Amino acid sequence: LTPGKTITVLWRGKPVFIRRRTLEEIAEAKSEIIDNIKTDGTLLLNADDYFYEFHKKKALKRNLKIFSFSIKNKEGYTKLIKIKNVNKKYEILVQLQIILFKKN
Repeated sequence: LTPGKTITVLWRGKPVFIRRRTLEEIAEAKSEIIDNIKTDGTLLLNADDYFYEFHKKKALKRNLKIFSFSIKNKEGYTKLIKIKNVNKKYEILVQLQIILFKKN
């Protein structure tokens, strides 16, 4: 099944519709939560996510504050450096990027 196509199959005598979404449809579906955040609210985004720029742009249009985290993307405010299992607990080492002021 190619992206954007739908097939119909019968299951127990009733039609079932199966659709393989396009990347744009997946991004839009994942971003529905952004529509429900209060104006001037805060959003935490995974900067490594394939749809990061799409979600960031949508959040900025709604005037949301955006924080991001990342393992590999430099744009993330929080970068995951290392996860270590110690006595059935996890030690997590992160690097924080703190912006005290922004010059326009």
